[in-house]
Amino acid sequence: MHSVPRVALLALLLREAANNHHTAPESLTDDMASYPGFLSLATLAAGHALGETEYALAELLYNAPGWSVVKLAADLHEADEPLHAEALLHAYDTKGKRTRAEWAEPYMNRWWRVRETIANYEAHGITTTLGDVEIDAHCAYKEAMSIDDDELYEQFPPLPDDPLPVG
Repeated sequence: MHSVPRVALLALLLREAANNHHTAPESLTDDMASYPGFLSLATLAAGHALGETEYALAELLYNAPGWSVVKLAADLHEADEPLHAEALLHAYDTKGKRTRAEWAEPYMNRWWRVRETIANYEAHGITTTLGDVEIDAHCAYKEAMSIDDDELYEQFPPLPDDPLPVG
């Protein structure tokens, strides 16, 4: 079996890719151009780390019912892909998808260790959007400098939108 941190990180990257409907590298590129504030360190890492197999799993996770996730995890387990099987179970929604199936017993035996590791990654901000990081930075600066929003934007006026290059 793969290490708990490795399973937890893959599960988190799969979940974030699925939540953002990133099912190919181009999906992330589109969001970087259109909605950068909605991206997180996890979505950026997923764009770098995921391959064709993982993007297919993210596509399934995007709108699949729980039973189909368990079925695919069983198929992955049978195909000797334990990392993908276990990570897929944890990537389903925010709480994962447990199963009592015999094939999944080794994964269920360490379920809470993987969940704790996922929660630890989340607590360290890996899934915090870049937009939320910017808001937190603004709030911290305003508090440290004892200024309000108007004074902040007077000191640091927003940049005009960059037009997209044509052609």
